Amino acid sequence: MSQEKQGGGIAVIGDRESVMLFRVLGLETFPAETAEEAARAIHKLAREGCSIIYITEGLARMVPEELARYQARTCPAIIPIPGSKGADGFGREQIQSNIYKAVGMDLQ
Repeated sequence: MSQEKQGGGIAVIGDRESVMLFRVLGLETFPAETAEEAARAIHKLAREGCSIIYITEGLARMVPEELARYQARTCPAIIPIPGSKGADGFGREQIQSNIYKAVGMDLQ
């Protein structure tokens, strides 16, 4: 049975090149190139009880509504990660924003 079906699993959404390493490591991967593909994958994983969804920064920027929809929930945690072309700072911005909301100050 795959991790996504068990619930509590970890999945990765991103372009094929970015997710290949994660597949080798045994994580569920969902190749996506468009906002629609990424949104479908996020909603599918959330319905199936996935705990952590890593999504490449480029795709995360394309689906702000989906990120906002799940941000207030405990699960799934949706975490932007650098893609195959490197980091663009979006993931760091999201983490800093969440810290600010949690503690009321910027920790830089």
